[in-house]
Amino acid sequence: MSGRRYSPEVREQTIAMVRELRGQFGSLWATIEAVSSRTGVHTSTVRAWWRAMNPDELKPSQRSDESDELRRLRAELGALTAAHRELIENIRSTR
Repeated sequence: MSGRRYSPEVREQTIAMVRELRGQFGSLWATIEAVSSRTGVHTSTVRAWWRAMNPDELKPSQRSDESDELRRLRAELGALTAAHRELIENIRSTR
């Protein structure tokens, strides 16, 4: 049924069920699908509730050493790209 409104209690119970069953499934999405089938709440609704109640979990965490490595690799890629362009231009100009 479109536009159905759920009580705060239903939302809390549904999210509690996701937390409780999460370790039994291979992914968050598989858990959401299982909870959806058990409660009758559409998967997109369960997912939206989960995201609203757990915003930090959805952001990939990066340690500072990973950020430093990523920054270094991006700089290296930029330098290699510039060197590649220069080589291509040199090859074209010698023909």
